[in-house]
Amino acid sequence: MKLKLNPLQKVTAVLTIYASGAISVNLGQDVIYHLLATVGFAVILFFLFSKLSGKKKNIYNTLISSLIIFLVLHYGTGTSELIYPLLATFITIFSKFFLEIKGSPVINPVVFGLLLTYFITLVVPGLEPLFISWWGTSYSYSIAYDTGNYFLDTPIPIALIIIAIWILFHLKPWRKYPILISFLLLHAAILFIQDFFFSQATGIDKKCDTTFLCFTFTDATIYFFASIMLIEPRTSPILKKGQIVYGTLAALTYNLIRYLGYAHFDLIAIAIANLYFFISKKLKANKS
Repeated sequence: MKLKLNPLQKVTAVLTIYASGAISVNLGQDVIYHLLATVGFAVILFFLFSKLSGKKKNIYNTLISSLIIFLVLHYGTGTSELIYPLLATFITIFSKFFLEIKGSPVINPVVFGLLLTYFITLVVPGLEPLFISWWGTSYSYSIAYDTGNYFLDTPIPIALIIIAIWILFHLKPWRKYPILISFLLLHAAILFIQDFFFSQATGIDKKCDTTFLCFTFTDATIYFFASIMLIEPRTSPILKKGQIVYGTLAALTYNLIRYLGYAHFDLIAIAIANLYFFISKKLKANKS
């Protein structure tokens, strides 16, 4: 019997494999606590909120959101810092059950949960600003072998391989390639221009592996951002033209906010793109 997974199950499976790799590379007590405070806590909240609200939600959506939080939000040192993943997870899952408009969120729930948690940590005395490091989105396995004269350590970019397989072979059912391509192309163009003007201004002709462009696009994080979080189905457009505008807006705001020096410019860019889609959808509904 051939096992056939639906799109949500595929995303969950990919993120589970992704998270397993991140755990194996960073194995330790703090990472396990972080997993329990995100994925474990999210599952408990799913059943609790399902009972309280009477709503029938798909648990795979909860697993996907909690796995993303696990990979993006940095794990703390010691149990005292579990307040951060617990709060972010609570806000995210709560929003899925109680803050949706006509069954759909305005902003990607994970982005909403992380940003709101960040702003809370800025105003509550005794809390450090939320550290969103994307720690689990990029990792490699090192293979060391003896060449005869010396040992050679070769990194294998496992995270990059996993996300490449996801994009090339499993993203198609979501029909979000226009968002992904428009964002990545414009982002690459902006980074290329940035590197060019840096070289012109400083007279330093940097090697490819030291430029913003090469560093960004040989790392798995930007692909995780664009193919997992930016394309979230319910907060991004369906039609091709709308997707191109959405991806272009995300790339422009991503780089503008980064240039201005604001924290978590990547998440803010997603939130702005989400709001654009929500407002444009409402305007079209009012006209019809």
